[in-house]
Amino acid sequence: MYKYRYCLLVWAVLLVSVPLFSGDIAEQGQKLFLENKPAEAAPLLEQASRQAGADEMLFLYLGISYMQLTRYDEALAAFRRGLSAASNYTHLFHFNIGNTFFMQNRNSFALESYTAALDANANYAPAYLNRANVHMRLGDTKSAVSDYGVYLALDPASGQAAEIRRLLDLLNTRIAAAQQEEALRQAQKEAEEAARAALMETVAQSLLDAAMDTTNLSAGSTGVEGYDEEFSLED
Repeated sequence: MYKYRYCLLVWAVLLVSVPLFSGDIAEQGQKLFLENKPAEAAPLLEQASRQAGADEMLFLYLGISYMQLTRYDEALAAFRRGLSAASNYTHLFHFNIGNTFFMQNRNSFALESYTAALDANANYAPAYLNRANVHMRLGDTKSAVSDYGVYLALDPASGQAAEIRRLLDLLNTRIAAAQQEEALRQAQKEAEEAARAALMETVAQSLLDAAMDTTNLSAGSTGVEGYDEEFSLED
């Protein structure tokens, strides 16, 4: 039996040197978010996101804060609001929508969202990793292997690279074993079909032989013996 654990889900938090948003509320909300205080950050970010011309990054921070608080419906609402106005980070909104669905075990929706993220940015490696994790959940090993492979090609120095390579070795072994098992099943099926066909041919030949024997017997019995004696009915 093969044992493995899923690779860690990657989040798109963008904790980089981003200038603080203008406005006291936005600045304080971002500061609290970067200090990993989602419960305190969320109300401020929510308020700031309602202001005209709110930066799209505010919606990402807000959505992720809600995710950290397991308030998934509010997270989806925040990401979708940001997506409707996104210009630079469309792929990140799709990606984090996928993460939210993933956390809710809504796997088909997560798969669609990660694919949408890759449609927006085909080189965004984390979307391949997280989509591979969804494929694993759904039992689609071949698709998972493909996405893990692309992820490693795009980010070979990933902190999860060694774990993913070990997982790929196991998955490729499983695929090879499954293919060998399928080939064996196919060979057995073909052998059974050939044996069945041979049996039917034998049965058909035996019926034909019996029919020929019956015909020969009838052809050899055409003579009828006559009697010279007369028969009469007695009173």
